[in-house]
Amino acid sequence: MGIQYQRELADGEYDARDSRTQFIHGPLEGHGGTCANLPFLFAAIARRLGYPIYIVQTLTHFFLRYQNQEESFNVEVSGTGYIERPDSDYYN
Repeated sequence: MGIQYQRELADGEYDARDSRTQFIHGPLEGHGGTCANLPFLFAAIARRLGYPIYIVQTLTHFFLRYQNQEESFNVEVSGTGYIERPDSDYYN
């Protein structure tokens, strides 16, 4: 589908005035995604498929958490691929 992280925003300045970096229409239209819109897009898809996915917000970042009665883990969807990080990575 061509949905990907907008890499140049990670290395440069982030312009919050551009709605494509904030809302789901950005990655859906090929503009690329950020931590402000990709977790919401992937959570919507995962929830429709029946996965227990939650959106987690830190002071300056959003990521996903898979959590059921047996296990839980964090999923970083704003990057170059699947990254699973422990809670301690988000405390700092």
